[in-house]
Amino acid sequence: MKKGGLALVLLAIVVGIFAYQNGYLQKSGGATLEVQTTAASLGNVQRMVSTSGTVKALVTLLVGSQLSGQLTELNADFNSEVKKNQVIARIDPRTFEMKVAESAAAVSVAEASISLQEATLVRSKVTAENAQRESNRNQSLIAKNLVAESALDNSRAAAQVAKADVVIAQAQLENAKATLKQRQATLDSARIDVERTYIRSPITGIVVDRSIDVGQTVAASLSAPTLFTIAQDLRNVQIEAQVDEADIGQISNSNRVSFSVDAYPNKQFTGTIEQIRLSPTKLQNVVTYTVIITADNPDKHLLPGMTANVEIVTGERKNVLVIPNEALRFRPNEAAQALVQENKGKGAARREQMLNNLKTELNLSAEELEKVRAAFEAQKELNQVRPATNAPPAPPGETAANPATAYAAKIAKVLQETLTPEQFKRWQATQQGKRRSVQIWLKTADGFLTQKRVELGINDEHFTEVLGGELKEGDLVVIRVKAKTP
Repeated sequence: MKKGGLALVLLAIVVGIFAYQNGYLQKSGGATLEVQTTAASLGNVQRMVSTSGTVKALVTLLVGSQLSGQLTELNADFNSEVKKNQVIARIDPRTFEMKVAESAAAVSVAEASISLQEATLVRSKVTAENAQRESNRNQSLIAKNLVAESALDNSRAAAQVAKADVVIAQAQLENAKATLKQRQATLDSARIDVERTYIRSPITGIVVDRSIDVGQTVAASLSAPTLFTIAQDLRNVQIEAQVDEADIGQISNSNRVSFSVDAYPNKQFTGTIEQIRLSPTKLQNVVTYTVIITADNPDKHLLPGMTANVEIVTGERKNVLVIPNEALRFRPNEAAQALVQENKGKGAARREQMLNNLKTELNLSAEELEKVRAAFEAQKELNQVRPATNAPPAPPGETAANPATAYAAKIAKVLQETLTPEQFKRWQATQQGKRRSVQIWLKTADGFLTQKRVELGINDEHFTEVLGGELKEGDLVVIRVKAKTP
């Protein structure tokens, strides 16, 4: 052999070894397959619910006026820090002060009327006493025939009229006293209106909005107009986040919360879930629930109205075995079938294991077990090795979202048609809470692809936790097979 030919042979051997070690396999059609893998390793996984909400003060009050009138004083502006009961505005008080003076005069008149009625009562009592004495005297004289009987009748009538005058005077006195109380109440009301001309802050906080200027007329008719919006101390704020109904079941008060705002994109804030409101919000057939998140704001960087991008940590695992999410989505295409390593008998073994589990969980008799076995045998696609899951299957007749769910749905359909309704319900109950089980593809030492079953835990955007199964740290998990032409 010539030197040139020998060199080409050696070069071909070296290239072949390199291709084998790096996941390449030369196919008969001339295409090269690149198997992209990643090693199963220990890592951290965080499951998070992402949402958004509006930053608000813990307490926000709308300050208005119960009176109508022209604003004559303005003692607070935007961003003014105010104390509780501090005067922040004043309505022209002259009209209300005149009402106070008018009511005070009415009180004086009522007091004078009481004095007059008291004197009238005294006079009526004296007159009544004198009339009674006159009647008594005529009564004694009539027995001696010293006065006429008509004189006795007149004296008796005069005594009765005098007694009636006493009752009238007493009633007029009580009326005068009641009138005084009424006039006094009117005076107190007028004084309260004068006090209400002072617009005071109900809390200690900061003015975040002002909708009135000096000289403007306040018109309070059916409702009190809003003059100021005051937020309580902004060193503590809250976020009203909207969480989708699909995620609300994962949320609890113990979850960690972090969020950011567009004003400070490089700064992360932390918060605490204070409340999960039970009242749902439905908009365009989307149901959400309001989650109240409180946060410290010592530097007052967070302002009312800012949009917070919230991330709620609903699950966290540290130093656990993880695989990339791409590995769960990988399925060998037609070109990669040449690399698939046959697992003869594995599907039948898995089916027998499933039948044994059914027998134990549902307490099936031998006859019932054979009936289920025959139903599985009738479904040829169930005899093959396919990705499966122990998660609750889709209802029979519905289109499954992926092959694993489709396979589980077929199993459910077979069992529903074979088992009694009570047994099928018990089987469905056993599926709740089971670990999610799927099959992934690994690259063997000789460059082929083989399937392994794993049980999955929580996942985040990039990785999924592996709780158990036929996978160990360092195994090469296949995430992609690409064909390359020379």
